[in-house]
Amino acid sequence: MTRNEYVKICSTCLQKEFDSNKGIICSITQDIADFDETCPEYSDDGKKQQKEMGSKIFNEGEQLEKAEDIENSSNDMIYGALWCIGGISATLADFGAIFWGAIVFGGIQFLKGLLNSFKSNN
Repeated sequence: MTRNEYVKICSTCLQKEFDSNKGIICSITQDIADFDETCPEYSDDGKKQQKEMGSKIFNEGEQLEKAEDIENSSNDMIYGALWCIGGISATLADFGAIFWGAIVFGGIQFLKGLLNSFKSNN
């Protein structure tokens, strides 16, 4: 076996130590690995389990993010519609001005929410 192969195996063992001259060594033999196929002293440090757990947490995080995106897109559509309808209503009430800012802002926010809603559902 090559040194890289030993290091790959030993880096997940509880018996590993680090020597500034040799690198990763065995705490039992106080030397670099020299076994043939398997190490009789090998003890798993649980990194494989940690990796699987990390993957599970990542998937749960994605689901929470997706739920937040759906809620945010719904809020954008509601507030956008309110601004747009408010701007149209104020214009029609003839307050002496056309409320283009509110109409355009509301329309854009509504469309942004609508597009994000489609994106979140796919």
